[in-house]
Amino acid sequence: APPATVEPKRAAPPATVEPKRAAPPATVEPVPAQPAGVAEGQSERVGFVMHYWDHVNAAAIRIEHGQLRIGDTIHVRGHTTDYYQQINRLELDRTPIESAGPGQEIGVHVSQRVREGDSVYKVS
Repeated sequence: APPATVEPKRAAPPATVEPKRAAPPATVEPVPAQPAGVAEGQSERVGFVMHYWDHVNAAAIRIEHGQLRIGDTIHVRGHTTDYYQQINRLELDRTPIESAGPGQEIGVHVSQRVREGDSVYKVS
């Protein structure tokens, strides 16, 4: 049998390379504004978030120090949480209450997502 001829391998056609596009500019989330009349450092830690229910926008907060009342402004702050809110409703065992003190675990309607372990400050 005649020897088989082997054709040399052809080089692949040159690949077309698109130039790299510049990355979009980084977006920076704005720092939440403090309510009018609130100076930096005028807040005391009153407790922390124990649980958050996203389907009803509610948080369980354990009060450690001080008191919270309807109408108070709170500052919720954590690793990714940082916002201010006025308390419109407090609940203890699903019953509306006017104020809460140390040792109580209360329910609060929150306007933004909070996370377990976030600190809760009362803004004075």
